[in-house]
Amino acid sequence: MNSTTETTTLHYLPLVDDFLGTFLLFCLLFGAPSNFATFIYFKKRLYHDKSSSSTLYAFITATDTVTCFLASPVIVTLYRDRRPGLFASHAFCNIWGPFWEAQPYFSVFLVLLLSGTRTYCLVKPLAVPPSKRTLTIIIAGYYAFLLTRFIAGSQLAGSYIYSATDGYPFNHIEPEWFRYCDVVAAITLLSLPILPVTTCCAVSVISVRRSQRLSKASRRKVRATNTIIILTCLYIICNVPVVLNNVRLAIIIFKGRDVITNELVKTYSWVTVYILSVVLNATLNPCIYYCRFSRLRKDVTSKIGSRLNFNK
Repeated sequence: MNSTTETTTLHYLPLVDDFLGTFLLFCLLFGAPSNFATFIYFKKRLYHDKSSSSTLYAFITATDTVTCFLASPVIVTLYRDRRPGLFASHAFCNIWGPFWEAQPYFSVFLVLLLSGTRTYCLVKPLAVPPSKRTLTIIIAGYYAFLLTRFIAGSQLAGSYIYSATDGYPFNHIEPEWFRYCDVVAAITLLSLPILPVTTCCAVSVISVRRSQRLSKASRRKVRATNTIIILTCLYIICNVPVVLNNVRLAIIIFKGRDVITNELVKTYSWVTVYILSVVLNATLNPCIYYCRFSRLRKDVTSKIGSRLNFNK
């Protein structure tokens, strides 16, 4: 398939596109360096702290950094009246598409591991949590599975084509049966982890409320648990709309009708849910780290102070 652009009648507002582009640009300029800085912090922390939480935080911040950078071609299309820009390249679409599609699935998996390991430690405090090496193997294996799934799907059953309506490339799957399988797999992989994540979050909240009178060491663990609860709740808020929009897509495929009838809402449904909410989640995470980790705050403020003194 040589063309990478889907031709359709556009229903969009340039002012809204400019606003979304500016918002995503802010997320890129703030979220990418902030996540990279926190990634460096957690990577250094791993030298003396081999806990599962530090390992998972390092992977989450690295993933969020990539998520912010991957939004940059979408920013260009929003500023250029939905013209494809880099997405005009067939090769670029088929590289960008699998990596972007893997991000929400990979994020929910990391949040599941983070909340799951913390809940396991709360329920069984004497149990040994997974090692850094074990977690790395599991995480790398799952990411490889996701990339293989999306790359193989685009090669065997279709190709990533830029959609001016959505503002980014989507996998244009030709066989109808494969389209059914793809949307069912998408909903399953996105929605199933949310249930155990929510359960772990609830268990953590109950455990924290029962642990009011504790030693200082135990209170640090409670604070760490609260941080994970906040991150989990933020993830659920930002990513449940992604699941719901995939359910909507399933209704379109299976029933042949869209639950949304307004053309303007259709135009902005995917770019706001599948791009904006995912990038917003990645951008807000460093704010939580900064508020919750005192050592990170000291590290950031000392570096900023040293830079200011150097420039004087």
